[in-house]
Amino acid sequence: MTERSDEDDLFDKLINYHDDEPARNETLMKKTKFTFLEPNIDITTNFSLKLPKTKKNYKLPAFSDTNAYLLAVVEQPQQCRMSGYGEKDRRPIDPAPIVELIVLNCDQNHLVEDELESPFYVVHVSLWTEDMQTQLDLIEGSAPYSMRFLIGSLVSSPTLLKNLQGQKGNYFAFPDLSVRMTGRYRLHFSLVHLAVNKVITEVFSDPFTVYSAKNYPGMKESSEISKHLAKQGLKLTVRTQIRGKK
Repeated sequence: MTERSDEDDLFDKLINYHDDEPARNETLMKKTKFTFLEPNIDITTNFSLKLPKTKKNYKLPAFSDTNAYLLAVVEQPQQCRMSGYGEKDRRPIDPAPIVELIVLNCDQNHLVEDELESPFYVVHVSLWTEDMQTQLDLIEGSAPYSMRFLIGSLVSSPTLLKNLQGQKGNYFAFPDLSVRMTGRYRLHFSLVHLAVNKVITEVFSDPFTVYSAKNYPGMKESSEISKHLAKQGLKLTVRTQIRGKK
């Protein structure tokens, strides 16, 4: 009988995730913290501001001899009103985070479209402390029972769209994320290749603030990139004017 590895367990967890799943996985999550780290990768680097230069600078995945992969957060989370403990009291992160997959051919030093591999990609999101040292899984102590910090759709599939300059790219949107505790956090995005069951690359978002209902300043008008991608079919809620607090 083949022994299951931690990567196999992670793969099953991503595919079989349900938001209303009871906290029966609490013991497993306490024992294992999935940080999605690969050896010799500095996750504190802001990858969204730079591209790989050569094969020597970045570890290429096993399925590619020429292409390097990066994630760029093209729409950064900024704020959120704290959601309650009930499943119906959900307040989405504003604006909805959008991540773009960047593929660079290291031999020819230019961006490429990865049409053959793109159907196998998903991006998984998790919640981390602002200093990027601790992944936040369960709320314990202050809640009536153990509950997840980050709720909503934690996995996104790629959509091939054009950016404001008319260039094609694979985009991953997260319009349904909510946080249950006030504070300052970051989101951590991991690109998973389903066929090889590996995390290919990862990136942190900028810090964002989760407010109490009393202090929340209200939702902002959607950015030009969000409006542009939504017109092409990306599932986003577009706001054309500032929505103040009630």
